[in-house]
Amino acid sequence: MKNYIFDLYGTLIDIHTDEQSLSFWKKLCIYLNERGYSYKEKELKELYLNLVHEEENEDKFYEIELMNVFKKIAGQYADEFALYFRKASTDYIACFKNTKKVLEYLKEEGKHVYLLSNAQACFTLPELKELGLYDYFDDIFISSSYHIKKPHPSFLEELMNKHHLHKEESVMIGNDFTTDMAIAKKVGITGVFLNTDGYSKEDMHSHNLEGVHLIESGDLIELVSMFK
Repeated sequence: MKNYIFDLYGTLIDIHTDEQSLSFWKKLCIYLNERGYSYKEKELKELYLNLVHEEENEDKFYEIELMNVFKKIAGQYADEFALYFRKASTDYIACFKNTKKVLEYLKEEGKHVYLLSNAQACFTLPELKELGLYDYFDDIFISSSYHIKKPHPSFLEELMNKHHLHKEESVMIGNDFTTDMAIAKKVGITGVFLNTDGYSKEDMHSHNLEGVHLIESGDLIELVSMFK
């Protein structure tokens, strides 16, 4: 296999965020009010949710650009507010144990490594750089930048067409059946399901596994020997 296309969160990065707690919105209000605004917690949360809704449309595969929302909330401070929003909502973030080891191995073997993530560029690009993952990828496709998300096949097809990737030489690795494995099936490439969420064998085998390789342990290191 020549081309390895990775999902990010839950596949390469372990993360937990909380945007619901009152303390989170209180932190945001303090941050903004120190810069001349006069938001209150409930008011700010309602404004945020309304602005997000305005950015959405009827297409369930459409991905909004959250930076548009942050610009309306924080004006000239939008870029730094986006970073603070993410930091304040993140309980923890770290690479899974063997993420870097596997990416290093693939690059050393001359493989092409890509990222295809349902995410927001204003969050994800800084996190990739902070965790030391950014330079491993030959290209990075983030849904907010393309306004389309998995499992719509066009998202993956755009990546493959840009880099002239052949289906039989490409694999999609992810931890979600409904997005990662579904898009792999729709486009006609091999899928590798990484069980980082601790599904039972019964849970995993309840899905359509045609064309899917399972890493039941959730340890990415198994990918190294999978396609030799």
